[in-house]
Amino acid sequence: EKFSNFETALRQDLITVHTPLTEQGLFPTRHLFDKVVLQGLAVDSMIINTDTALISWKIMNYADAYEVEVVHADAQVKRDTIVKSNGFTMRNLSNNQRYDIRVRGVNERGKAEWSRYGTFFTSFGTQTIDEKTKVDRIIANTDAIIITMSEIPVCPLSLHVVNLQGKCMLESTLHLQEHIIPIQHLDHGMYFLRINHHFTQLLIH
Repeated sequence: EKFSNFETALRQDLITVHTPLTEQGLFPTRHLFDKVVLQGLAVDSMIINTDTALISWKIMNYADAYEVEVVHADAQVKRDTIVKSNGFTMRNLSNNQRYDIRVRGVNERGKAEWSRYGTFFTSFGTQTIDEKTKVDRIIANTDAIIITMSEIPVCPLSLHVVNLQGKCMLESTLHLQEHIIPIQHLDHGMYFLRINHHFTQLLIH
């Protein structure tokens, strides 16, 4: 497989961390994302690490602080937070959920316009769709997504492919144990695959 170095990965808009915690060896992961690394991240970037997400944005002129709105779409939970720096950490995220975030600058004279929403989805491990059905394998290339289930679903499942902006790019229905879904119209890059209410990341290359 083709790998990139750490510096290249840090320049991406969305960074997800899937590493064991190690303290020895050539590349220990403890303190991998220290203060120096975090300060050097690209603006408007997101880091997702298990149940934690770090969001940053460009410094706004004349802003004394920032108002952050988080909408947890599936549970209809809305939370507003005021922070002083151009970054915000979300902890204790729920599994298989969608989160929408927007930001605006504030000062003693008032509040700026809201930014557009940024969207991400959480997925922490094996996808169990119903009492019996699990997703055994998902393979994606430039032509198709191949999805293999543990068995034929009891009821048809809905499938959506969503881009990083939260726009649905593909809809389908799963009713067999294995499906081959054409995706030639999709650009290369990172997407999220939703089966019923369960999300997982999907890299098309």
